[in-house]
Amino acid sequence: MKIDFNYKLNEIIRLQNNLFGSGNDTVTPSAVVEKCLTDVDFNNTNIKLYDPACGHGAFIIGAIKKFFNSKCHQLKFPNTLQRMKHIIEKQIYGNDLQVKKTKVICSLIDSLVPTVKINIENYDFLSYNIDMRFDYITSNYPFKDPNKKKSTGTMNIWPAFTEKCLGLLKDENSKLIPVVPGSWMKNSRDILRAKDAGGSKNLFNDYMKQKNLIYINIGEGEKYFKEGSTFTWFVLENKPYEKKTKIDVADKKNDFKISSGEIDISPLKSIRYADNFLEVSINAKAQDYSEFFSFSSHETYKRKPRSTKEDKNYRYPCLNYKIRPSLEKEKFDLVYLLEPHPLAKKKKIHVPYVGPTIPYVDRGRFGVVHGQVYLLKENELVESAEDVMYSKLFKFLFSENNGLHNESGVMNIYFKPDLSRRWTNEELYKEIGLTDEEIKFVEDFNY
Repeated sequence: MKIDFNYKLNEIIRLQNNLFGSGNDTVTPSAVVEKCLTDVDFNNTNIKLYDPACGHGAFIIGAIKKFFNSKCHQLKFPNTLQRMKHIIEKQIYGNDLQVKKTKVICSLIDSLVPTVKINIENYDFLSYNIDMRFDYITSNYPFKDPNKKKSTGTMNIWPAFTEKCLGLLKDENSKLIPVVPGSWMKNSRDILRAKDAGGSKNLFNDYMKQKNLIYINIGEGEKYFKEGSTFTWFVLENKPYEKKTKIDVADKKNDFKISSGEIDISPLKSIRYADNFLEVSINAKAQDYSEFFSFSSHETYKRKPRSTKEDKNYRYPCLNYKIRPSLEKEKFDLVYLLEPHPLAKKKKIHVPYVGPTIPYVDRGRFGVVHGQVYLLKENELVESAEDVMYSKLFKFLFSENNGLHNESGVMNIYFKPDLSRRWTNEELYKEIGLTDEEIKFVEDFNY
């Protein structure tokens, strides 16, 4: 009797969507898997696809179904059982440290083709030496190391996964397609780069700009994941950047998305949304700039004794977690320490981790409790930094209505205007290359 493999695969996908776990154990929704797999060429019986953190197997089952229904597979393997066996044994590979999860996906695959060889392993991906190289790597790999406490500041594990996955791509046509957290723009100290091991990595500057960023989707995942905050997925091709990135940004309030088109053709085409950070940073005009903003994390003093009120003991003011436009009047936005902060007298731009918020230009009055800091260079003017940070454009970019208003890391992917000179709103619009329509939208925006 002929087996209806599509029916079986659909039943497995339904099971994965509805039955497995919560929190970190939640299976990646099939809608997200479907979108991530759009850029995979399944019409090829020789390519190899790998998920380094396959969990219950959402990406693996999704890929098996795509391979099974491709024209190439149907022509080469008219026998559906042989076709399925070839896909599972020769084209699909996975790994996950949690044996209980891989037992589930292996049993589901075994229900399709009993006794088939299943290429799913149980290794610590970051320490395991993998000899094979892959045409596609796609995964919703873990965001954080479960063995680390948040207070250590080194619990982010996804940057290390990203780095290792790029090293496992087969050739320049190979692609990495991962789901990453909405905080991907920040400098992230992962478990391979604690403070004593060289600092942090930034996904955009250290990886995306070095490869061919084909596509990025910001925020749409929130519609599909039942738990969690923000999600991004992107397609990174293993060759030099070709300046034709497409960006989709989901609007949280209106439940629709827009596409920016090719960046090198129309910079800031979608100024209404957070992808303008990417467009400004990646488009050809921005590439002419010699440097971008480089914010670094300062959180050492967040555990120091503090007071919300100034007295004879607590007399050293520091910028607190949140900064509001009325900072100078509302002292509760400051905390006071028992000792001076080493950055207190430095001229700097401070962006807190917690939003909604705005950047704050400090003329050398305050220390920093917990935030991202850019120290002005000797030739850079405080007045210029204020012109830029308090401009209508930046107020727009950091407004509550903007999808990235509370992500301080966005500053690290934004090119830096010349801070040795003064700026007007009109000059910034012209420098960045906004159209008249975009300028009008920023000017009329309800901040």
